[in-house]
Amino acid sequence: MEVMTELARRLGIPATGRQDLWQERAAQDETTIEQVRAARAAPGVAPCVRPGRDHWAPARSADAGAPSWSTPGGGKVAERVEQALARIEQQHELHAFTAVFAQRAREQAAELDRRTARGEPRGPLHGALLAVKDLVAVRGERMSGGTDAFRAEVATADAEVVQRLTRAGAVLVGATNLHPLAFGPFSAGPGLVDVVNPLCPSVVAGGSSGGSAAAVASGAVDIALGTDTAGSIRIPGAACGVVGLKGTFGAAPTGGVYPLASSLDHVGPLTGSVTDAALAWSVMIGAPSADVRRPESLTGLIVGEPSAFVRRYLDPPVLTALDRALSCVADLGARVQTIEAPTLELAPALMLCTIGPEALDVHLHLLRDRADELPDDVRLRLEAAMLVTGADYARAQRLRRQLTAELNAALGSVDVLLSPTLPITPPSLDGLDGMTAGGWPARSAMSRLTAPFNLTGQPALTLPWGRDQVGGGIGIQLAGACGDERTVLSVALALEAEADPSARW
Repeated sequence: MEVMTELARRLGIPATGRQDLWQERAAQDETTIEQVRAARAAPGVAPCVRPGRDHWAPARSADAGAPSWSTPGGGKVAERVEQALARIEQQHELHAFTAVFAQRAREQAAELDRRTARGEPRGPLHGALLAVKDLVAVRGERMSGGTDAFRAEVATADAEVVQRLTRAGAVLVGATNLHPLAFGPFSAGPGLVDVVNPLCPSVVAGGSSGGSAAAVASGAVDIALGTDTAGSIRIPGAACGVVGLKGTFGAAPTGGVYPLASSLDHVGPLTGSVTDAALAWSVMIGAPSADVRRPESLTGLIVGEPSAFVRRYLDPPVLTALDRALSCVADLGARVQTIEAPTLELAPALMLCTIGPEALDVHLHLLRDRADELPDDVRLRLEAAMLVTGADYARAQRLRRQLTAELNAALGSVDVLLSPTLPITPPSLDGLDGMTAGGWPARSAMSRLTAPFNLTGQPALTLPWGRDQVGGGIGIQLAGACGDERTVLSVALALEAEADPSARW
């Protein structure tokens, strides 16, 4: 602790009264960091690339279906907006929203209705109700970042993804709650305004984009933007029973989205259906159309299961859901094969040695100037990053490239990877500091299966698949080759009809 205390002094981080907490955290994290120090990192660089294998394409397919905001008969957008604003007010106890932009939403809805009356063409998201995580810039508003310590300036422009979505016809109605600084898997905890899970109020909504998932799951909006640095779209998507997509790293612009860890951060949509996610994603990346159709079968598809890594430590309901998903894809005509990626075992350690230093770099000023205003868990996560040396970080990046190379190779022989989204069922609100049946802290277990695809940058989606004994959501994760969101979404469309109907909000 002397080294950590001296480093804190040099960085200007308050250390008074913190040593015991640091000692306890070091006892947990040093074992994980040692895995990186002991690992042999192969030389060379393996960026996230699209493998040479041709895209799978179904022999027969149908239209993906109408989005949830479709209004046959010419229903007015203004009416949908008023219904949404009323619902948000009625459901305020969910704490899904940090701000509601009623005037802006009404003005935009009125303009869309005027354009329709003039016979002008509709955008692909015409009338879709949109919310954004409260670290995404909204013109004229101040991001909260989920904590009073944040104190952002008033934004002078919408984030680029918000501009794209609203130009396509989406109506922005509010900003959503989150785990502070997007640095936590629960969106709940001591000192926080907990996001309530609409699917099952006794368990966490998941994080860090918990408010975005809850806003969709409650029916308040059609699309909610989240950010995903270690699973922060997919974790709450699974817990709340909605679809969440983290696309290929860099595919959707992050300008105007406040960072947590620059080499891991993604922005993506949470929605009520795969069709909605496909449409939102196509607009976010500037594609001319969604280009996704619903396969009539999965014949010819090869599904990879990284079974050695995935099946260890699964809660029994999650294991049952995984086996049912694998049986389902086989019944639909796909072939399932086990894939090998030995460096997956190091993924939790690689994430710890990457996200910590990068987040400390972004938020060091908060530790220096307003540490006492940060929630305890977030403050300790930032402080614990001092345990990671520069050599640890550098080695972790070499091992990330090794992991990327292994998964690139796997995706050269299979079309998608399938796993549960969470290895555990969503923890109860009074079990946030508990241990899983496999001996993992719940806070670490939440991102065990999602974080690898932040490390590699490959696209991954969570699909509602089942519910646990108390009603919490269980999601299935589909991941694909970089740039191949189309295959991921197509397979998700095929599986969506086979999911347990109770899994969805």
